[in-house]
Amino acid sequence: MNNMYKLLLLVAMVAISGNTFAQEVFKGKVTDAETGLPIEGVQIRFEGSKFKVQSANNGTFSIEKTGNTRIIAFSHEDYDKAIIKTIKGDNEIAIMLNSNVRYNQYGQKVSRKSLDSESRNGFITWESKDGEYRLWMDNRVYLDGAQYFDNYDNDLSYDENKALGQLDIPSQLLKLRRMRLAIKAKVSKNWYGEIDFDFDGNIVDIKDAYIRRYLGDWGQLRVGQFRMPQGMQQTTTSRYLKLMERASVYEFNPNRRLGIGYSSWSNKYMFGLGLHTEEIRNEHDQLEGDADYDKGEMQGATPMLGVSSRAAYYVFNEPGKLLSIGGGFSTRTPGLYKYPDNRTKYDPKDETTVSGMEFVVAKVNGIDLTTNMNIDLALSYKSWRMTGEYYYNTMSMEDGSDAVNFSGFYIQSAYLLTGEFHPWNHREAEFTGIRPNSKKGALEVAARFSHIDLNDFDAGIYGGAKDQYTVGLNYYITGNVKVMLNYSYVDHDRYADGDGDYADYVNTYKPAGQGGYDYGMLQWRLEIDF
Repeated sequence: MNNMYKLLLLVAMVAISGNTFAQEVFKGKVTDAETGLPIEGVQIRFEGSKFKVQSANNGTFSIEKTGNTRIIAFSHEDYDKAIIKTIKGDNEIAIMLNSNVRYNQYGQKVSRKSLDSESRNGFITWESKDGEYRLWMDNRVYLDGAQYFDNYDNDLSYDENKALGQLDIPSQLLKLRRMRLAIKAKVSKNWYGEIDFDFDGNIVDIKDAYIRRYLGDWGQLRVGQFRMPQGMQQTTTSRYLKLMERASVYEFNPNRRLGIGYSSWSNKYMFGLGLHTEEIRNEHDQLEGDADYDKGEMQGATPMLGVSSRAAYYVFNEPGKLLSIGGGFSTRTPGLYKYPDNRTKYDPKDETTVSGMEFVVAKVNGIDLTTNMNIDLALSYKSWRMTGEYYYNTMSMEDGSDAVNFSGFYIQSAYLLTGEFHPWNHREAEFTGIRPNSKKGALEVAARFSHIDLNDFDAGIYGGAKDQYTVGLNYYITGNVKVMLNYSYVDHDRYADGDGDYADYVNTYKPAGQGGYDYGMLQWRLEIDF
């Protein structure tokens, strides 16, 4: 019996020894395909096996075959992965790896990610597979035109028209209203940057230029130039407006400024807070300001300091059903911008930019602090929506005299005849773009009444007031191409004389108590977003 155990033990030892001696061992050397130099630290393993070895400093390696495959994988963080299929009996391997290292213009080694490119609703986008890097373009072109129905008589001379108080508002078939070029990028999980340029005729203006830090899915911080948080229509991008231009009360808002902003949101609310100074200036700003405003007059002046805020609460927030109630507050010092005498100038155009004429104009000197308050309402049900805002603007004076007060409001409605809903962006508390339900496009009608009053009779300010009635028709050919047609009628009071610029025309036959210059206009726009 003992002999039998010894025999079985001997057979097992022979079998194990045979398998050991039969195990294949592969040796070789790894070199750089471009330089021919050996590569240290290359990980080498048979695919499907956890066992691996690394190449030595002279590039050599030795690995035993493991598993059922004959495929060996070579990997190194600075080189493209390589695989080879071994052949039994050929145990010497010489392999060259291709470098995947890239350098920037400063000679620094950079990390790399492969990007997928695609069109997302007509906007070209590049994104990494892990979603942490994304770059996209956001461009717009608006071509506008307008016909103004004034009282100018082309059969009379300029002086004869002037004597009769008749004014010519120049019409134009086409004008480049806006050409925007924006580049936006998410450069990691939580960091984002944006630059946005506006070409208005031959004048280039920097709109947005900021850095954003996401705070998860509920908030963000921004630093740079961006729209300060106040006003629903003011913070809504122009491509989502229902009528060609914003209602005149936009003039009270801080608009874009350099600063830092915080905002948070949920499906029930939105809150934003911004601290800011001046906006980015250019030569066009200087031309609109004081021609004598030079470096000497800036001595001792202080930059603008301001704070703005906006909050909204969503009573309902569902697709095709919304009720949002909000409000905002902002305050700011005059600062350096445009004028050296602590002046604020409000000059809203008559909700048209084809003509540059401004009838309602107020300039107030010696301001210590400007404060702006507003409330806003947004309501939508299926294809219908309504929005409205009221503003109260007050300016306290350096000399302690009574504050100057202005006000204004608008109410606006829109209805999609082709059945689409009005999407709501709860992060920004604003309506967004329309995507047609069919290839035939989407058709929409809109209407607005707006009022602004830049008169404060107690303070001796006669900037003028106006009521404006606008109706519009929008045809969304696609989600990126839109045609707009607006008709407006403007009713000015007798003080709306363009800060005196048009007084000879406007007030020639307007006795006290009567209205000012009134006229109508037909405007059109072709817009593409890409």
